[in-house]
Order: sequence, then structure tokens, then C-alpha cells
Amino acid sequence: MGGIGRRTRMAMLASLAIVVAGCLPTPNTPAVAPGTRACVGMPAANCNEFFAQADANARARGTVVVGIVVRCTTVCNGQGGEAETTVTYGDGTTEQGGTGWQVAAPAPVDQTKEPEPTLPVAPVCVGIDRAACERMALSVVMPAEPGHGEVVSMVVRCQPGPCTPTTGDGETTITFADGQIRTIGWSYQGGP
Repeated sequence: MGGIGRRTRMAMLASLAIVVAGCLPTPNTPAVAPGTRACVGMPAANCNEFFAQADANARARGTVVVGIVVRCTTVCNGQGGEAETTVTYGDGTTEQGGTGWQVAAPAPVDQTKEPEPTLPVAPVCVGIDRAACERMALSVVMPAEPGHGEVVSMVVRCQPGPCTPTTGDGETTITFADGQIRTIGWSYQGGP
């Protein structure tokens, strides 16, 4: 339905169902004239939701809506409001109740992104262009390793060569502060 979100419709329907289902026929409530489907001070889309809910409640009771008036009791718009509903059913009962609705605020969008990995040191590139060298170094980056400390050097070497922008084989050698050395082999096709 135009203009009203699913959450709003669901909230309105739930509110109306609770109010109308919880209403008891009131002897002093005047009946709504047969054939009346009136809406006062509300957007048509909101009224159509109330009408549909009243029809559904009538079906559940084994009867029909003979007349219904929905009247806004505050400021009513697509964002929210409060209304009074008077419904006369085919079984002769008339019910009156009030309900309110409000559009839920949109869920916050998580804008956080994982931080881009960074190299702990500038790599030494041997036989490989700088851009491919940095991509390969990032693919094996280890900022620190327990017991070995920080990375103090990285050497990215193309072996046996040549490395091109689309294919290459080689290794990255990482040296840690305690002198420990790790060598990691790599290969790429179609670009690093």
C-alpha cells in the first residue's frame, strides 16, 4: 500500500486488533449508520488499514462490518497518530476503541569497516614490481608474533622469475625483532 511501510501497517494492525478485540459492546455507544465507511482527519492509507482490520475482526466473529467511522483524535499522518474507531457489526453490536501508531525509526546502518591492513615495514622488492610486491607482502603480513616481537624487515622475492603483472611465483621472508625468520611461498595468476 502506498506511503505506509510494512512496519507501520503491522503496528497499526496489531494495535487495532488489541483494541478492537479487547472492546466489549457498550450499550451507550451509538450505532454507525449502515453502509458508512468514514474517515475523519487521517490519510486514506491509514484508514484503509483500519477498515481492513475491522473486516478481518468481523470475519473472525462470523459477521460483517455494517458501518465504521475512524476519527483522528490528535495529529494523524503517515508517521503516527491516535484515532478512535467505532464499528457496528452485522450481529447488532457496536464497539468503540482507540489506538495509536508511530513509524519506527530505521535501523542504524553499521558504517564500521575493518581497517585496511598495513605493512609493519616497507618491503624490499626483488624481481617484482612495487605494486605487486606490496600486494604480496600484505597477503602474508604479520605485525607481531608472540615471543618474537615486531616485524623488522620483509623481503618479497620473485623466484625463479620473471614475475609479471598477471603471473608470478616467489616467497616473502619476514624477520622479527628476536631474529626469528619466517619464509612464506606464494604464487599468483591473473594478478596478485
